[in-house]
Amino acid sequence: MTTGEDDVQIDHDPGRELLAQVEDLLEEAARTDGVPALNEAGVLALRHPHRGGTRHLVAARAGEALGYAQLADDGTGQLVVHPAHRRRGTGGLLVAALLQEASRLGVRLRVWALGNTPAAGGLAARTGLVPARVLLVMTRPLADLPAPVLPDGFVVSTFVPGADDDAWLQVNARAFAHHPEQGSMDREDLAERTAEPWFDPAGFFLARAADDAAPGAPVLGFHWTKQHDALGEAGLGEVYVLGVDPDAQGRGLAKALLLTGLAHLREAGDETVELYVEADQAGPVGLYTAYGFTESSRDVMYAGPSADGS
Repeated sequence: MTTGEDDVQIDHDPGRELLAQVEDLLEEAARTDGVPALNEAGVLALRHPHRGGTRHLVAARAGEALGYAQLADDGTGQLVVHPAHRRRGTGGLLVAALLQEASRLGVRLRVWALGNTPAAGGLAARTGLVPARVLLVMTRPLADLPAPVLPDGFVVSTFVPGADDDAWLQVNARAFAHHPEQGSMDREDLAERTAEPWFDPAGFFLARAADDAAPGAPVLGFHWTKQHDALGEAGLGEVYVLGVDPDAQGRGLAKALLLTGLAHLREAGDETVELYVEADQAGPVGLYTAYGFTESSRDVMYAGPSADGS
């Protein structure tokens, strides 16, 4: 337990009662900021603390949660302060606690700021964190879609839970070997996401070689879509993840899978689609731009000193 100004304490091992308050805090922050307080990985870590690998910190006074932060073993962090308690030092206390935890782990702290709101940018500046990574949020209307054209030698089917798990995990790891979060997904990560209320295997498209297309056969590309109706955002769809095996790239498969998923979302009643893409990935950004996506906002990762203090 760490105590700061005005008797605000940082609880490094919060119990169920404090963590339950965090859920309400997140909703209030999202209403105020217009963006989610945590990304999906953060929400799942909070919802499944039994998995381990994430430290949960709550800033509280007299049993009331004023702010929340989490830190993964790799140094990735997220934090949020209740809108009614901002600009009073609570965010700074949480950042200091995260820096201390990261130092103890021997990793560099890297904190996501979803939407890069003025409050987040100001907190980063006051605490010495610097921009290190940018994730673009891109959107487009689902009208006037060109028809998908599948390259010769491929067929597309939908994901079969259980039968296709291993094949998808393998191609995902290959397609996103460069990506620190997506490429490291394991069977438990997949199970958590397929258990979410938004999951629908009918919107999870797999491309295989035409001569080896049975469930469980190697997957060469995929487009996993997401509908936000179950999350209270009617009419919004998402390119949840789109990937192609390195050995199958350059043949038009990404374009065909992209348009296949967009057509599915439109037919399901969505009017707008969004996606998240690394700002420095020229290939994917170029693909999405060519098909009518434009930047609507950006998430910024702010970093602290490196593990050696530099």
